[in-house]
Amino acid sequence: MSNAHVKWKQFLAELDLASPQIFSRDRKYSPSTLPFTIYCDMDGVLVDLVQGIKDKIGDVINLESDEDKAALQTILHSGVEWEHAAKTDEEREVLKLVYRTLDHDPHFWASLPAMKGAQQLWSVIEPMGCMVLSSPWDEDSARGKRIWLSGLAQNLDPPIPQSRIIVTNDKAKFALNHEGISNVLIDDMERYLKGWSEAQQAAEQPVRAIKYDATMESPVQDVIDKLEAIIAEPDVDKS
Repeated sequence: MSNAHVKWKQFLAELDLASPQIFSRDRKYSPSTLPFTIYCDMDGVLVDLVQGIKDKIGDVINLESDEDKAALQTILHSGVEWEHAAKTDEEREVLKLVYRTLDHDPHFWASLPAMKGAQQLWSVIEPMGCMVLSSPWDEDSARGKRIWLSGLAQNLDPPIPQSRIIVTNDKAKFALNHEGISNVLIDDMERYLKGWSEAQQAAEQPVRAIKYDATMESPVQDVIDKLEAIIAEPDVDKS
């Protein structure tokens, strides 16, 4: 039995899995007790990108008609990649305006509002050594994202060290740890969850991809429930 597996068994033994307070921050555990790493997305999970776009569009772009406003709503709330959501000429034109709004603006990314429930979720996963794993829009967005997560912005308590922030389009390469054990991803985008799941399946490891669905009544509780299910898995060491 590997050292990581021994620590994991000790971790489970110390927790009262029946307790709804399993993730409360007064519990004494650390990342060293976990055989995997939890990775959390930013946009749509911790950061309210959609609201930020609406706020900025209203400031810098004059949507001239109700049809334009409806097109913006359709794109931002489609639940799919925006380029796939924009099906009419009007929607495609509005999408171009959105893209221009997001380009080369680190301040926009650094000043986005937090998602409702972001602090609650962060209080659950931060003590477990969670890493932030976010896909950049461009180089300026990567800078802005790091600022958003820093203590300077004061969006999350505690702020995350820069060493625990990864900004990359290739999230799937973190699906397994150095021992070949499945890591956990919390994300709202199907394409990243799919790539993560496929990498774990290819390695014949359990799939640990948690979809964050902000349209649910209690999305944070849903994540907690799924994390509890992962913790309850009887055997994470498949070597």
